[in-house]
Amino acid sequence: MFSNGTPGMKISLTYFSQTGNTFRVAESIAGTFQEAGHSVQLLPMMTADLQEIMESDIIGMGSSCFSSRAPTPVRNFLANLPYINQRRAFVFATCGGAPGRVIYDLASGLQSRGANVMGSFLTLGEVHHPAPAVHGRFSGRPDLDDLKKAAGFARMLCKHALDRDSDPSEIGYNKPTSPGSGFYNTVARISGDPSKRLLLPKPKADTEACDGCQRCVME
Repeated sequence: MFSNGTPGMKISLTYFSQTGNTFRVAESIAGTFQEAGHSVQLLPMMTADLQEIMESDIIGMGSSCFSSRAPTPVRNFLANLPYINQRRAFVFATCGGAPGRVIYDLASGLQSRGANVMGSFLTLGEVHHPAPAVHGRFSGRPDLDDLKKAAGFARMLCKHALDRDSDPSEIGYNKPTSPGSGFYNTVARISGDPSKRLLLPKPKADTEACDGCQRCVME
């Protein structure tokens, strides 16, 4: 409830984050919404309650980037959402420097379910890729500056959601119609799960970090 008596919006923020990068961005966005007087549900994608999502005024979807696109479990999750019927939405992602079509995958997945995507946010995240050549790149990202930008993105979303006359182009990539044609967009199109499993080093469990949750197996 705002100070003038106007009720705040109900926002669901669903995220896919295996290493914590995307979760940190989700926390920053959620905290900004809460400071603005809105009710926020922060939902891990693996256990997200579809009812919470469908009852929201605004739907947020966030993901990491695998081989220049949204991971298969994320794309499957979006494809199996109920029809949203012009519900307002936004997307966000973290990547290791080669985003390719990850934003397109998220936004177009929501649009295919009838959502009105207001905008998107993309930032770098520390790379946890199994290939030694890139593992550890962008150490510490998203950093404090990245999270401040995520908070600014959330404030622009609030402004647009409450003022329908505001320009949605202010809040980033809006209503994507094409996945693009750059090098990493091409990588995304040709890198299916079977080829990645064949070409990439087999991941090794970090026995000090593993708590047996089985998320890496399920996702």
